[in-house]
Amino acid sequence: MSLPELDERLGTVASLVRPGSFLADIGTDHGYLPVYLVGSGICPAALACDVNVLPLKKAEEEIKRNALENQIKTRLTNGLEGLENFPIDDIVIAGMGGELIWKILSAAEWTQNPVKRLVLQPMTKADFLRTALYKNGFEIIQEQAVRHRGRLYTVMLAAYTGKHRQIGSLFSLVGRLPECHTAAAENYILTQAQKLERKAAGLEKAERQAQSPRQLRDLAAQLYRVVQEKITVEEQK
Repeated sequence: MSLPELDERLGTVASLVRPGSFLADIGTDHGYLPVYLVGSGICPAALACDVNVLPLKKAEEEIKRNALENQIKTRLTNGLEGLENFPIDDIVIAGMGGELIWKILSAAEWTQNPVKRLVLQPMTKADFLRTALYKNGFEIIQEQAVRHRGRLYTVMLAAYTGKHRQIGSLFSLVGRLPECHTAAAENYILTQAQKLERKAAGLEKAERQAQSPRQLRDLAAQLYRVVQEKITVEEQK
């Protein structure tokens, strides 16, 4: 057995998967994540799923190389379609945009089950994903930030609660990352503040302003305060 070495991003994703859980990895690509988790004994079994044939063939090769054919099965599927009858505990959807992640989740009502856990790693639109999760009855339990190939990303652990809530602007931008107190989390928050300042500067030069530059700068100032004073961000408005 020659288990794949996970990069920083997938390693962080793997750290949020519960030991002993039946895993579904959506958009598995080479299958590195399920092979690592099952091969190292963290998960007893897994589904490696992808919408494209070529990644699944690569995943099947990786599974066979590690003699895990009895524990990891591949599925050609669009998101979570056709997986509702499997005894899935933890679902990983990583390496996609936040809007696509939510599209996949919203199309599978069976994920609205408090015993299941979602490990979500959006490459873009993390603020959209946080807002959509809370609006539709999910809650983020934990977040971790990770630097990968020079960029900062967040990895969310979420579950369904049935409580539909509107979250505040700050929470949509950084979620539970202020609770981490890691260098990656602080840099992620500072990056969001800097984006707000750049957006405000652009709006100030524009003739018409869809948003108030002052409000954006106020949000940025609050994010700087979060880092400097190591305070958390409330979910609610």
